[in-house]
This record gives sequence, C-alpha cells and structure tokens, in this order.
Amino acid sequence: MVASFDEKFNHTDYDVSLTYQASEGVNFYGRVATGYVTGGILRGTTFQPETVESYELGMKTTLLDNRLRINSAIFRMERDKLQTTFFGPTGLSLLNQGTATTDGLEIEATLVPIDGLTLNASLGLLSTDYSVTLNSPYPEMQVILSGQYDFAPLANGAYISVRADANYTDEYSGFTLPLVNTALEEALLQGDQWDLGLRASISDIPLGSTTGRLSLWGKNMLDNDKPEFVRNLFGYAGGSFQVPQTYGVDLTVNF
Repeated sequence: MVASFDEKFNHTDYDVSLTYQASEGVNFYGRVATGYVTGGILRGTTFQPETVESYELGMKTTLLDNRLRINSAIFRMERDKLQTTFFGPTGLSLLNQGTATTDGLEIEATLVPIDGLTLNASLGLLSTDYSVTLNSPYPEMQVILSGQYDFAPLANGAYISVRADANYTDEYSGFTLPLVNTALEEALLQGDQWDLGLRASISDIPLGSTTGRLSLWGKNMLDNDKPEFVRNLFGYAGGSFQVPQTYGVDLTVNF
C-alpha cells in the first residue's frame, strides 16, 4: 500500500544586536534573535516545527597591553514545541514535547603572563526548565583549561612547544525521556569526569626547500573508560566508550 503525505511549513526569523564601546579595550553587547527547526513527517506521523527565542548580554575586554582577554555572556533560550527523538519498539520516533527555558553563563579568558606562555580557561553553565518531564541531554557545567609554552627558536629556525589540554564535563543523560528502568537510566549517564591530553612538538624543521613538524602526543591520559556516546536502543544501553589511553607520533611536511 502506498501512502501520500503533504505538509508545508514556513517561518521568518530576526536577529538584532547592539554594541557599546565603553573604552578602548572594553565592549558590551546585547542580542535578541529567533530560530526555527522545520517540522516534517516521520513514518506517517507529522511533527511540528520547533522555535526558539534567544536573549544575550555580553562583555568583551582586552587588558594588560593585550596580555589578558576576557569574554563573558549570559543568555536565555525559550524553546517551544520541542522536537525529541527516541527509539521505541517500532523504531525511531520524533515527538513535540512542550517547552523549555534554558539560562546560561559563558566565560572565556586568555592570559599571556610571560612571552611564550599562553593560558586559556573557559566555563560554561546551563540550567534548563522543561514544561514536561524530560532529562536534559546537556551537561550543566563544562570547564576547559589549556596551556602552551613556545620555546625560543633554535639556531636552524625550528622551535619546540609543549601543550596540555584538560576539560571537565558534568554528568548528564544520553536520553531525554525518563525511564522506569532505573538501572538503564544509570547506564545512560555520561560525563562527570576530567579528560587530559598532552602534546610536544618541534615545528618549522628545515627540510630542504620546505619545513616540517614532529609531534609526540597522548590522549585520555587519565585513562577514563566511561561511555562518550550512549542511547536507549529498545530497552538496551547502546553506544561507544572512550578510546583508551593512547600515544602517537605525527610527522607533517609542508609542500
């Protein structure tokens, strides 16, 4: 049997922003915008468009003779007719599930305390209030830290750099609908851990008429073994785990 479906959706969005330069290194801004995810038809069932209104206030600063940069923002997103997907006995389903209001804070900072050393830090906070009972698929807190030191160039023009990257992700669920099976819900949890990566490189190595870069690196240095992607597949937790502690060597030649 052949079925025919016909749906039409349209939407007009706007994006308005205002900036104010308080001083040479300090800028403030405000932004109001809307967004839209079209509706559609999945397995014979129509789902409606999801819309969002967002509000943002932020500040961008450059201080200490350009050695310190701090960007910060607070925002709110109001989403309507949430499109949520899940796997059920009949396969993938998509439903419109109420509304959600998300409040957030983002702070990013870059500091160059001495020549050659660059430090970066960022913090992201999210709090979401749903009109229906849903688990948030996003972590409430994320922290990213990194540092890189570039040594003075060698006699042949090459230079050595060392870098460390660390990030923390708060616990969150890989599934948006609450489950009666508490053991399965716990199996769908992700995050709540630090990850660490290290890299040492020699760059601008003379190679005849060109240059190259040799890097030694390590990933997942804390040897975490939690899932990095997981979903509820017909009553089973399915997904993939993090790649275990891994080391490698990269050689790059510029042609």
